[in-house]
Amino acid sequence: MSAVLGNYNCGPLQTLITVIGGLIFNIKFVVSIAWSGISSAFSYIWNLVIMDYLTPGYILFPLIAFSLPTLFRLILRFKKPPLPVYIDLYKQDNLFGSKWNWDYGYQDQIIDLWCRCPVCDYDLVYIENRSRSSEPVLNTDFTCERCCTD
Repeated sequence: MSAVLGNYNCGPLQTLITVIGGLIFNIKFVVSIAWSGISSAFSYIWNLVIMDYLTPGYILFPLIAFSLPTLFRLILRFKKPPLPVYIDLYKQDNLFGSKWNWDYGYQDQIIDLWCRCPVCDYDLVYIENRSRSSEPVLNTDFTCERCCTD
């Protein structure tokens, strides 16, 4: 017996076929169990529909089915609303003497960043000034076109 097992050489193709066969057997087993559960659930529901009540099952079942959304809404009404996330709260700040507004985009990146005048709340316009020295230093100044505030 050991000689037969010792001479057995399992290549990659045989291993792949064995794994695929095992998966097919496993999937067939899971599907058969799931199908038996689904069929028994349908059988149970069908028996509820055709059972004898004071109200016939074909009337009682739709009444229950249509009342479920109302029950769901009532449960959601009494549930506390979630607290707002920091991004919903922090959308403006006072930086460098101006009010800055922004929104958040994809992956919480800041978009639509703009500064507003602290006096009249109008959009500020930026002016880029280059330094007169030999170094290329760029200064950005903000000014309001409405009230001429710097």
